[in-house]
Amino acid sequence: MHLNTMTWAAIVLLAGVVTGGCGDDDGSTPVDGGDELMDGGDELVDCTGMADGVPCGGGAFLCIGGSCSPSACGDGYVDTAAGEECEDGNSASGDGCEPANCTFSCATDADCDDGNPCNGEETCSASMSCEAAAPVAGGDCDLEDGSTGVCTAGGLCASLDCGNGTVEAGEDCDDGNADNADGCKDDCTFTCVEDSDCADADACDAVEVCTDSNTCMDSSETPDCDDGEACTADACDPTIGCLHVVIDGDGDGFSPGMCDDPAISDGDCVDTNDAVFPGAAELCDSIDNDCDGMTDEDGMVSLECGRDRDGDGFGSMIRTMMAVCTCPSGYVANTSDCNDDLEAVRPTQTMYFNRGYCEEGALTCPVLGGPNFDYDCNGTDDKGDESKYSSSDGCTAGSGGLGCTGGGWANDGRGTPSCGAMADYQACGVFTGSFFSCTEAPLMTRTQACR
Repeated sequence: MHLNTMTWAAIVLLAGVVTGGCGDDDGSTPVDGGDELMDGGDELVDCTGMADGVPCGGGAFLCIGGSCSPSACGDGYVDTAAGEECEDGNSASGDGCEPANCTFSCATDADCDDGNPCNGEETCSASMSCEAAAPVAGGDCDLEDGSTGVCTAGGLCASLDCGNGTVEAGEDCDDGNADNADGCKDDCTFTCVEDSDCADADACDAVEVCTDSNTCMDSSETPDCDDGEACTADACDPTIGCLHVVIDGDGDGFSPGMCDDPAISDGDCVDTNDAVFPGAAELCDSIDNDCDGMTDEDGMVSLECGRDRDGDGFGSMIRTMMAVCTCPSGYVANTSDCNDDLEAVRPTQTMYFNRGYCEEGALTCPVLGGPNFDYDCNGTDDKGDESKYSSSDGCTAGSGGLGCTGGGWANDGRGTPSCGAMADYQACGVFTGSFFSCTEAPLMTRTQACR
Protein backbone atom coordinates (compact mmCIF):
# COMPACT_ATOMS: atom_id res chain seq x y z
CA MET A 1 0.00 0.00 0.00
CA HIS A 2 1.51 3.38 -1.02
CA LEU A 3 1.08 6.14 1.60
CA ASN A 4 1.59 9.89 1.38
CA THR A 5 4.44 10.39 3.90
CA MET A 6 6.80 13.26 4.66
CA THR A 7 10.34 12.99 5.88
CA TRP A 8 10.82 15.00 9.00
CA ALA A 9 14.12 13.94 10.49
CA ALA A 10 14.70 17.13 12.42
CA ILE A 11 11.60 16.61 14.54
CA VAL A 12 12.56 13.01 15.17
CA LEU A 13 15.98 14.05 16.51
CA LEU A 14 14.41 16.60 18.83
CA ALA A 15 11.74 14.21 20.09
CA GLY A 16 11.43 14.01 23.88
CA VAL A 17 12.29 10.94 25.85
CA VAL A 18 9.60 8.32 25.16
CA THR A 19 8.97 5.53 27.64
CA GLY A 20 10.23 2.38 25.99
CA GLY A 21 12.52 -0.56 26.29
CA CYS A 22 15.68 1.46 27.00
CA GLY A 23 16.70 3.46 30.04
CA ASP A 24 18.56 6.77 30.39
CA ASP A 25 22.22 6.99 31.14
CA ASP A 26 21.56 9.02 34.28
CA GLY A 27 17.80 9.35 34.64
CA SER A 28 17.83 12.97 33.52
CA THR A 29 15.20 14.50 31.32
CA PRO A 30 15.95 17.02 28.57
CA VAL A 31 14.22 19.89 30.42
CA ASP A 32 13.96 20.44 34.15
CA GLY A 33 10.86 22.59 34.64
CA GLY A 34 11.28 25.51 37.00
CA ASP A 35 9.38 28.59 38.01
CA GLU A 36 11.84 31.21 36.85
CA LEU A 37 12.58 33.04 33.60
CA MET A 38 15.50 31.80 31.60
CA ASP A 39 18.66 33.95 32.17
CA GLY A 40 19.20 36.21 29.18
CA GLY A 41 15.75 35.62 27.65
CA ASP A 42 12.04 35.73 28.24
CA GLU A 43 11.05 32.18 27.32
CA LEU A 44 9.14 30.44 30.09
CA VAL A 45 10.27 27.19 31.63
CA ASP A 46 7.31 26.70 33.97
CA CYS A 47 4.30 25.63 31.87
CA THR A 48 1.80 25.29 34.71
CA GLY A 49 -1.57 26.57 33.45
CA MET A 50 -0.15 27.45 30.03
CA ALA A 51 -1.91 26.43 26.80
CA ASP A 52 -0.33 23.76 24.60
CA GLY A 53 2.03 25.21 22.00
CA VAL A 54 3.38 28.16 24.03
CA PRO A 55 7.16 28.40 23.40
CA CYS A 56 9.34 27.60 26.41
CA GLY A 57 12.97 26.87 27.17
CA GLY A 58 14.27 27.89 23.73
CA GLY A 59 14.70 25.97 20.50
CA ALA A 60 11.86 23.55 19.67
CA PHE A 61 10.61 23.36 23.26
CA LEU A 62 6.87 23.96 23.77
CA CYS A 63 4.40 23.81 26.66
CA ILE A 64 2.57 20.51 26.18
CA GLY A 65 0.29 19.13 28.87
CA GLY A 66 1.70 21.53 31.48
CA SER A 67 5.34 20.52 30.90
CA CYS A 68 8.14 22.12 28.85
CA SER A 69 9.18 19.49 26.29
CA PRO A 70 10.77 19.34 22.83
CA SER A 71 8.07 19.36 20.15
CA ALA A 72 7.86 15.94 18.53
CA CYS A 73 5.47 13.78 16.58
CA GLY A 74 3.47 11.70 19.04
CA ASP A 75 3.41 14.22 21.89
CA GLY A 76 -0.33 14.88 21.51
CA TYR A 77 -0.01 18.45 20.22
CA VAL A 78 -0.39 19.22 16.50
CA ASP A 79 2.58 21.48 15.79
CA THR A 80 1.58 22.97 12.44
CA ALA A 81 4.71 25.15 12.41
CA ALA A 82 6.76 21.95 12.20
CA GLY A 83 4.59 20.48 9.43
CA GLU A 84 2.33 18.28 11.55
CA GLU A 85 -1.25 17.70 10.35
CA CYS A 86 -2.55 15.32 13.01
CA GLU A 87 -1.85 13.49 16.30
CA ASP A 88 -3.66 10.24 17.16
CA GLY A 89 -1.38 8.87 19.90
CA ASN A 90 -0.73 5.45 18.36
CA SER A 91 1.88 3.77 16.19
CA ALA A 92 -0.53 2.35 13.59
CA SER A 93 0.15 3.32 9.98
CA GLY A 94 -2.67 3.96 7.51
CA ASP A 95 -5.30 4.78 10.15
CA GLY A 96 -5.54 8.44 9.14
CA CYS A 97 -2.42 9.79 10.89
CA GLU A 98 1.06 8.50 10.12
CA PRO A 99 3.16 7.89 13.29
CA ALA A 100 6.47 8.70 11.62
CA ASN A 101 5.68 12.34 10.81
CA CYS A 102 2.10 13.08 12.00
CA THR A 103 0.75 13.75 8.49
CA PHE A 104 -2.54 12.44 7.06
CA SER A 105 -2.38 8.91 5.67
CA CYS A 106 -4.01 10.03 2.43
CA ALA A 107 -5.70 12.89 0.64
CA THR A 108 -7.07 11.10 -2.46
CA ASP A 109 -7.90 7.52 -3.44
CA ALA A 110 -4.75 7.45 -5.59
CA ASP A 111 -2.65 7.86 -2.43
CA CYS A 112 -3.98 4.50 -1.21
CA ASP A 113 -3.58 2.41 -4.38
CA ASP A 114 -1.04 -0.36 -3.71
CA GLY A 115 -1.20 -1.76 -7.25
CA ASN A 116 -2.58 -5.12 -6.10
CA PRO A 117 -5.98 -5.93 -7.65
CA CYS A 118 -6.45 -8.94 -5.38
CA ASN A 119 -6.94 -7.14 -2.07
CA GLY A 120 -9.80 -4.89 -3.17
CA GLU A 121 -9.89 -1.31 -4.39
CA GLU A 122 -8.40 1.13 -1.87
CA THR A 123 -10.12 4.43 -1.12
CA CYS A 124 -9.32 7.46 1.06
CA SER A 125 -12.00 7.93 3.71
CA ALA A 126 -13.26 11.12 5.31
CA SER A 127 -10.95 10.39 8.26
CA MET A 128 -7.93 10.53 5.92
CA SER A 129 -7.31 6.79 6.33
CA CYS A 130 -6.96 4.25 3.55
CA GLU A 131 -9.68 1.61 3.36
CA ALA A 132 -9.87 -1.44 1.11
CA ALA A 133 -12.76 -3.59 -0.07
CA ALA A 134 -12.80 -7.30 0.62
CA PRO A 135 -10.22 -9.37 -1.35
CA VAL A 136 -11.49 -10.62 -4.71
CA ALA A 137 -10.65 -14.34 -4.69
CA GLY A 138 -10.45 -16.07 -8.05
CA GLY A 139 -9.88 -13.02 -10.18
CA ASP A 140 -7.06 -12.73 -12.66
CA CYS A 141 -3.85 -10.91 -11.75
CA ASP A 142 -0.35 -10.47 -13.15
CA LEU A 143 2.59 -12.30 -11.61
CA GLU A 144 6.04 -10.72 -11.45
CA ASP A 145 7.20 -12.80 -14.43
CA GLY A 146 4.37 -11.39 -16.56
CA SER A 147 2.28 -14.57 -16.54
CA THR A 148 -1.32 -14.67 -15.44
CA GLY A 149 -2.08 -15.65 -11.89
CA VAL A 150 -5.13 -15.97 -9.69
CA CYS A 151 -6.18 -13.87 -6.66
CA THR A 152 -6.17 -15.89 -3.44
CA ALA A 153 -8.57 -15.55 -0.53
CA GLY A 154 -5.79 -13.77 1.31
CA GLY A 155 -5.68 -11.05 -1.32
CA LEU A 156 -2.44 -12.14 -2.97
CA CYS A 157 -1.63 -12.98 -6.60
CA ALA A 158 -0.53 -16.59 -6.84
CA SER A 159 0.24 -19.00 -9.68
CA LEU A 160 -2.70 -20.92 -11.05
CA ASP A 161 -1.49 -24.14 -9.44
CA CYS A 162 -0.71 -22.61 -5.99
CA GLY A 163 -2.63 -24.32 -3.22
CA ASN A 164 -2.74 -27.81 -4.68
CA GLY A 165 -0.22 -29.09 -2.13
CA THR A 166 2.52 -29.68 -4.69
CA VAL A 167 5.53 -27.39 -5.10
CA GLU A 168 5.70 -26.53 -8.77
CA ALA A 169 7.79 -24.20 -10.90
CA GLY A 170 7.77 -20.64 -9.59
CA GLU A 171 6.68 -21.70 -6.07
CA ASP A 172 8.80 -21.66 -2.89
CA CYS A 173 6.36 -23.94 -1.13
CA ASP A 174 2.78 -25.22 -1.30
CA ASP A 175 1.14 -26.57 1.85
CA GLY A 176 -2.44 -26.30 0.56
CA ASN A 177 -3.68 -24.01 3.39
CA ALA A 178 -4.23 -20.29 3.98
CA ASP A 179 -2.16 -20.02 7.17
CA ASN A 180 0.51 -17.43 6.30
CA ALA A 181 2.44 -17.87 9.56
CA ASP A 182 3.23 -21.58 9.30
CA GLY A 183 6.24 -21.14 7.01
CA CYS A 184 4.34 -21.09 3.70
CA LYS A 185 1.95 -18.32 2.71
CA ASP A 186 -1.13 -18.77 0.54
CA ASP A 187 0.77 -17.33 -2.45
CA CYS A 188 3.22 -20.25 -2.17
CA THR A 189 6.10 -18.12 -0.90
CA PHE A 190 7.94 -18.63 2.40
CA THR A 191 6.62 -16.79 5.44
CA CYS A 192 10.13 -15.39 5.86
CA VAL A 193 13.57 -15.78 4.37
CA GLU A 194 15.53 -13.29 6.51
CA ASP A 195 15.02 -11.61 9.88
CA SER A 196 13.83 -8.34 8.33
CA ASP A 197 10.81 -10.22 6.89
CA CYS A 198 9.59 -10.70 10.49
CA ALA A 199 9.92 -7.16 11.79
CA ASP A 200 6.71 -5.88 13.38
CA ALA A 201 5.50 -2.30 13.92
CA ASP A 202 7.04 -2.00 17.42
CA ALA A 203 10.73 -1.13 17.18
CA CYS A 204 11.16 -1.49 20.94
CA ASP A 205 9.85 -5.00 21.65
CA ALA A 206 11.73 -8.29 21.30
CA VAL A 207 13.84 -8.65 18.15
CA GLU A 208 12.06 -10.89 15.60
CA VAL A 209 14.05 -13.58 13.77
CA CYS A 210 13.36 -15.98 10.90
CA THR A 211 13.83 -19.65 11.84
CA ASP A 212 15.17 -22.47 9.72
CA SER A 213 11.57 -23.54 9.05
CA ASN A 214 10.86 -20.11 7.55
CA THR A 215 8.60 -19.09 10.41
CA CYS A 216 8.92 -15.93 12.50
CA MET A 217 9.60 -15.94 16.22
CA ASP A 218 10.61 -13.46 18.93
CA SER A 219 14.14 -13.71 20.27
CA SER A 220 15.10 -12.96 23.86
CA GLU A 221 16.87 -9.77 22.79
CA THR A 222 15.53 -6.22 22.85
CA PRO A 223 17.11 -3.20 21.13
CA ASP A 224 20.10 -1.79 23.05
CA CYS A 225 19.66 1.97 22.93
CA ASP A 226 22.59 2.85 25.21
CA ASP A 227 24.94 4.93 23.06
CA GLY A 228 27.57 5.05 25.80
CA GLU A 229 27.41 8.84 26.00
CA ALA A 230 26.84 10.31 29.48
CA CYS A 231 25.52 13.54 27.97
CA THR A 232 22.52 11.99 26.20
CA ALA A 233 19.20 10.65 27.45
CA ASP A 234 18.57 7.34 25.71
CA ALA A 235 15.10 5.99 24.95
CA CYS A 236 13.22 3.91 22.43
CA ASP A 237 10.26 5.03 20.32
CA PRO A 238 8.05 2.15 19.11
CA THR A 239 7.83 3.69 15.63
CA ILE A 240 11.27 5.25 15.22
CA GLY A 241 13.51 3.09 17.37
CA CYS A 242 16.40 4.33 19.51
CA LEU A 243 16.57 8.01 20.39
CA HIS A 244 19.57 9.85 21.86
CA VAL A 245 18.61 13.34 23.02
CA VAL A 246 21.40 15.60 24.34
CA ILE A 247 20.67 16.57 27.94
CA ASP A 248 20.55 20.37 28.27
CA GLY A 249 18.31 21.41 31.15
CA ASP A 250 19.02 25.16 30.96
CA GLY A 251 19.04 25.47 27.16
CA ASP A 252 22.53 26.98 26.92
CA GLY A 253 23.71 24.45 24.31
CA PHE A 254 25.88 22.42 26.69
CA SER A 255 25.24 19.10 28.39
CA PRO A 256 26.39 18.36 31.97
CA GLY A 257 27.67 14.92 30.95
CA MET A 258 31.07 14.36 29.40
CA CYS A 259 30.73 13.17 25.79
CA ASP A 260 33.22 11.18 23.76
CA ASP A 261 31.55 12.47 20.61
CA PRO A 262 33.32 15.77 19.72
CA ALA A 263 30.19 16.90 17.87
CA ILE A 264 28.30 17.16 21.17
CA SER A 265 29.04 20.12 23.47
CA ASP A 266 29.56 18.98 27.06
CA GLY A 267 31.04 20.03 30.37
CA ASP A 268 28.21 22.24 31.71
CA CYS A 269 29.02 22.36 35.43
CA VAL A 270 25.63 23.92 36.36
CA ASP A 271 22.83 22.74 34.04
CA THR A 272 20.21 24.94 35.74
CA ASN A 273 21.85 28.28 34.86
CA ASP A 274 22.22 29.28 31.21
CA ALA A 275 24.96 31.79 32.13
CA VAL A 276 27.21 28.90 33.20
CA PHE A 277 28.92 26.75 30.56
CA PRO A 278 32.46 26.18 29.21
CA GLY A 279 33.71 29.38 27.62
CA ALA A 280 31.09 31.64 29.23
CA ALA A 281 32.11 35.13 30.34
CA GLU A 282 33.31 35.10 33.95
CA LEU A 283 31.20 37.43 36.10
CA CYS A 284 31.70 38.84 39.58
CA ASP A 285 28.97 36.65 41.07
CA SER A 286 30.88 34.07 43.16
CA ILE A 287 30.03 31.43 40.52
CA ASP A 288 32.38 29.49 38.25
CA ASN A 289 30.73 30.80 35.06
CA ASP A 290 33.16 29.22 32.57
CA CYS A 291 33.42 25.84 34.35
CA ASP A 292 37.21 25.94 34.66
CA GLY A 293 37.25 25.24 38.40
CA MET A 294 37.99 28.86 39.37
CA THR A 295 35.57 31.56 40.54
CA ASP A 296 35.54 35.22 39.46
CA GLU A 297 39.11 34.94 38.19
CA ASP A 298 38.47 37.03 35.07
CA GLY A 299 35.42 39.00 36.17
CA MET A 300 36.02 42.74 36.03
CA VAL A 301 34.17 45.55 37.83
CA SER A 302 35.41 49.01 38.81
CA LEU A 303 36.08 48.60 42.54
CA GLU A 304 37.36 51.26 44.99
CA CYS A 305 40.07 49.72 47.18
CA GLY A 306 42.14 51.18 50.02
CA ARG A 307 45.52 49.99 51.31
CA ASP A 308 45.23 48.41 54.79
CA ARG A 309 48.81 48.58 56.07
CA ASP A 310 47.92 48.44 59.78
CA GLY A 311 45.60 45.44 59.37
CA ASP A 312 42.63 46.96 61.20
CA GLY A 313 40.18 46.02 58.40
CA PHE A 314 39.82 49.62 57.17
CA GLY A 315 41.60 50.98 54.13
CA SER A 316 43.38 54.28 53.69
CA MET A 317 41.38 57.27 52.49
CA ILE A 318 43.87 57.38 49.63
CA ARG A 319 41.63 55.41 47.25
CA THR A 320 42.66 53.26 44.28
CA MET A 321 40.19 52.25 41.53
CA MET A 322 40.82 48.67 40.42
CA ALA A 323 39.20 46.51 37.69
CA VAL A 324 38.75 43.43 39.87
CA CYS A 325 35.96 41.43 41.51
CA THR A 326 37.52 41.69 44.98
CA CYS A 327 40.30 43.86 46.35
CA PRO A 328 43.69 42.09 46.29
CA SER A 329 45.61 41.05 49.39
CA GLY A 330 46.63 44.05 51.49
CA TYR A 331 43.67 46.10 50.25
CA VAL A 332 40.06 46.34 51.42
CA ALA A 333 36.91 47.77 49.85
CA ASN A 334 36.54 50.16 52.83
CA THR A 335 38.38 53.50 52.50
CA SER A 336 37.50 55.24 55.79
CA ASP A 337 40.71 54.82 57.84
CA CYS A 338 42.01 58.32 58.63
CA ASN A 339 45.44 56.94 59.62
CA ASP A 340 46.50 53.64 58.07
CA ASP A 341 49.81 53.62 59.97
CA LEU A 342 48.15 52.94 63.36
CA GLU A 343 45.84 50.02 64.12
CA ALA A 344 44.31 52.04 67.01
CA VAL A 345 43.00 54.65 64.58
CA ARG A 346 39.90 53.30 62.87
CA PRO A 347 36.18 54.20 62.49
CA THR A 348 35.13 51.64 65.11
CA GLN A 349 37.45 52.88 67.87
CA THR A 350 35.63 53.47 71.21
CA MET A 351 38.59 54.02 73.55
CA TYR A 352 39.94 57.41 74.64
CA PHE A 353 43.65 58.36 74.47
CA ASN A 354 45.64 61.04 76.30
CA ARG A 355 48.33 61.23 73.63
CA GLY A 356 47.75 62.33 70.06
CA TYR A 357 49.17 60.70 66.94
CA CYS A 358 51.16 61.95 64.00
CA GLU A 359 49.62 62.42 60.58
CA GLU A 360 49.76 59.37 58.28
CA GLY A 361 53.19 59.02 56.71
CA ALA A 362 54.80 61.71 58.90
CA LEU A 363 58.37 61.00 59.96
CA THR A 364 58.20 63.35 62.96
CA CYS A 365 55.39 65.11 64.77
CA PRO A 366 55.56 68.91 64.64
CA VAL A 367 54.10 69.17 68.15
CA LEU A 368 55.21 67.08 71.10
CA GLY A 369 52.62 64.38 71.85
CA GLY A 370 51.15 64.47 68.35
CA PRO A 371 48.73 66.90 66.78
CA ASN A 372 45.73 64.57 66.18
CA PHE A 373 43.29 62.98 68.65
CA ASP A 374 40.65 61.86 66.11
CA TYR A 375 41.04 58.15 66.83
CA ASP A 376 37.55 57.17 65.53
CA CYS A 377 37.94 59.09 62.25
CA ASN A 378 34.74 61.09 62.70
CA GLY A 379 36.47 64.39 61.95
CA THR A 380 36.36 65.77 65.48
CA ASP A 381 38.31 65.38 68.73
CA ASP A 382 35.84 63.95 71.27
CA LYS A 383 37.02 64.79 74.79
CA GLY A 384 36.85 62.07 77.40
CA ASP A 385 35.66 64.31 80.25
CA GLU A 386 33.59 67.45 79.58
CA SER A 387 32.60 68.07 83.23
CA LYS A 388 33.64 71.19 85.15
CA TYR A 389 33.83 71.66 88.89
CA SER A 390 32.28 74.58 90.74
CA SER A 391 33.17 75.07 94.39
CA SER A 392 29.70 76.46 94.96
CA ASP A 393 28.18 73.08 94.12
CA GLY A 394 30.64 70.98 96.01
CA CYS A 395 30.29 67.22 96.10
CA THR A 396 26.82 65.70 96.30
CA ALA A 397 26.02 62.32 97.81
CA GLY A 398 23.54 60.06 96.05
CA SER A 399 20.31 58.65 97.41
CA GLY A 400 20.86 56.79 100.69
CA GLY A 401 24.39 58.06 100.86
CA LEU A 402 25.41 55.94 97.90
CA GLY A 403 27.45 57.48 95.09
CA CYS A 404 29.09 60.84 94.86
CA THR A 405 28.84 63.47 92.10
CA GLY A 406 30.04 66.99 91.49
CA GLY A 407 33.69 66.48 90.58
CA GLY A 408 35.33 67.85 87.44
CA TRP A 409 38.07 70.02 86.02
CA ALA A 410 38.93 72.60 88.65
CA ASN A 411 39.44 75.46 86.22
CA ASP A 412 37.05 78.09 87.61
CA GLY A 413 34.79 78.04 84.57
CA ARG A 414 37.50 78.50 81.98
CA GLY A 415 36.43 75.38 80.08
CA THR A 416 37.86 71.91 79.94
CA PRO A 417 41.50 71.51 78.95
CA SER A 418 42.39 70.65 75.36
CA CYS A 419 43.21 67.13 74.28
CA GLY A 420 46.45 65.91 75.81
CA ALA A 421 46.70 68.96 78.09
CA MET A 422 47.28 68.60 81.83
CA ALA A 423 45.17 70.41 84.44
CA ASP A 424 43.89 70.12 87.99
CA TYR A 425 40.98 67.81 88.49
CA GLN A 426 38.72 67.78 91.53
CA ALA A 427 37.57 64.30 92.50
CA CYS A 428 34.67 63.76 94.87
CA GLY A 429 34.86 60.97 97.41
CA VAL A 430 37.52 60.52 100.11
CA PHE A 431 38.43 57.27 101.79
CA THR A 432 38.07 57.76 105.52
CA GLY A 433 38.67 54.79 107.70
CA SER A 434 36.79 51.87 106.28
CA PHE A 435 34.52 53.63 103.75
CA PHE A 436 34.39 56.45 101.20
CA SER A 437 32.75 59.70 102.13
CA CYS A 438 31.31 62.13 99.60
CA THR A 439 33.74 64.99 100.17
CA GLU A 440 36.31 66.78 98.06
CA ALA A 441 39.52 64.88 97.55
CA PRO A 442 42.79 66.70 97.18
CA LEU A 443 43.26 68.21 93.71
CA MET A 444 45.15 65.97 91.29
CA THR A 445 46.83 66.65 87.97
CA ARG A 446 45.15 64.77 85.09
CA THR A 447 45.69 64.67 81.32
CA GLN A 448 42.60 65.23 79.14
CA ALA A 449 41.94 62.06 77.07
CA CYS A 450 40.23 62.26 73.67
CA ARG A 451 39.27 60.17 70.65
